[in-house]
Amino acid sequence: MKMNMITTGTIGALTGLVGSVGLIATTNLDSANAPGSGKSGDAEKICLLSEAPFFQDLKAGCYSNKEIADLYDRDLVNERGASVTVQMTSPPEAPQAFDDCRTCSDYNRMRRLGWFALTGRDQRREEFFGRACAMLDFLNKAADSQETYFAQTGLVSQDIEKIPTKSLIQFSAWPNAESGDFSPEEQINRTNSQAPDENGNWVVKLDEQWLIIQPLAHADFDGDGIGDMLVFMRTQLNDASAIASSVGYLSKFSDDGALSFNILERN
Repeated sequence: MKMNMITTGTIGALTGLVGSVGLIATTNLDSANAPGSGKSGDAEKICLLSEAPFFQDLKAGCYSNKEIADLYDRDLVNERGASVTVQMTSPPEAPQAFDDCRTCSDYNRMRRLGWFALTGRDQRREEFFGRACAMLDFLNKAADSQETYFAQTGLVSQDIEKIPTKSLIQFSAWPNAESGDFSPEEQINRTNSQAPDENGNWVVKLDEQWLIIQPLAHADFDGDGIGDMLVFMRTQLNDASAIASSVGYLSKFSDDGALSFNILERN
């Protein structure tokens, strides 16, 4: 899987940027504003267990489908709370024009029209929009699951162990110093954390790479009635500034089955 890259600092900063977020699509809500699960009247709720990334002051609590949909018109913000803007360029066959993109509504509209980011700086910012808007798209179509093989409050160690290494967000393996060949998957040195950190995030070490897996939501994201786990994956090379990240959902179809990682396919 070819990954997008941005620039940042140390692995400590990596963990901080991932943040502490949990979301669950649920039923039987007792309080409209308290983290929990359920429906309030006829309004289905998505419950955030802590402050969400990408949006200013999106606190823990439960939100209706309309409130989630309204986020498409909210400015995106970075980890410092500053608004993120990307300048998009009209498609080559059209007269040249430029416009700023600030929201997922802007981003989706411009993509449908064939607009794109031209400079390297704006391309990196467009990748940020791709991740944020993918999270919204998944939450916007989340449905209650009829059955599940996940713990609905997050991932457990057995889940992390059963994610195939090839499915993890990662940079290409380092080539062998003598032969120049890349190590096959079974030769990659992988270490999984035995428990999540205080924010519910899991750490996987792959050779010279650190990977953070942050559970975001449990719901049915592909319409098959079986529960999936929406996650944010973020990886960094040791002693390097390159980072790769993606939002997608993990699926499994039995208690002991392997997991697959699925990303949003955009046209």
